[in-house]
Amino acid sequence: MDIYQHFRPEEHEQIDYLLDKVRQAETQYAPVLTYFLDPRGQYMLEVIAGSFNDLHVSFDGGRDAERCRAVIAPSYYEPSRDDFELALIEIDYPTKFVTLQHQHVLGTLMSLGIE
Repeated sequence: MDIYQHFRPEEHEQIDYLLDKVRQAETQYAPVLTYFLDPRGQYMLEVIAGSFNDLHVSFDGGRDAERCRAVIAPSYYEPSRDDFELALIEIDYPTKFVTLQHQHVLGTLMSLGIE
């Protein structure tokens, strides 16, 4: 099956990554965790995993999250919240004096080595 014909050329690298993760789950018959996927990546993973028998995909990124991590697992396995390796971070700052934007928070967290 040539899965690449169904997707844009610029998505081929992500398809390779997702195919590798799905094959890893199938071969090891164990849950496999992905990085954060945007809605398009989530769709691509569902399409790819749908062509494999006995695999199930679950997504979680926190409440109302657009980008989610996926657990690809054998159909018997029911993922828990811990399987997604998510952590909640609370940031306190003086709202009276500072206006934070997404880029500032993300840049600070990444500079601390938090993924």
